[in-house]
Amino acid sequence: MAFVSYTTEDLKKRKSKTDWQRVVAMRDEDIAYDEDSPSLATLLASGEVKIVRRGRPPVPEPKEKVTLRVEASALRALRATGKGWQTRLSDQISKWALPAK
Repeated sequence: MAFVSYTTEDLKKRKSKTDWQRVVAMRDEDIAYDEDSPSLATLLASGEVKIVRRGRPPVPEPKEKVTLRVEASALRALRATGKGWQTRLSDQISKWALPAK
C-alpha cells in the first residue's frame, strides 16, 4: 500500500470527478434505498457498528487553567527541564498542597 500526500495547492488544482450540481439538486426521495440494509439501531444493537466519541475522556476532577505570576529565572529553569514541565510542576504543587494519602 502506498501513501500519497497532496498540498492544499495540489488539491485546489485537481478537478473533482463528482457532479456537484446533481448532488446538490438531489432530494431525499432521489437517493436509492435498499430494503435489505439493516437500520442503524439494528447495527448498533448487534455490536457491528460503534459510536466513537472523539476527544479526551471525561475525568472526575479535571484540571483548571489558572494564571500565575512566577519569577522569570524560576520559569526559565522549569522550561529548561524539557517537555512536560507544566505537568511536573502541577505534580509538585499537588504533593506540597495536598495531604499524603
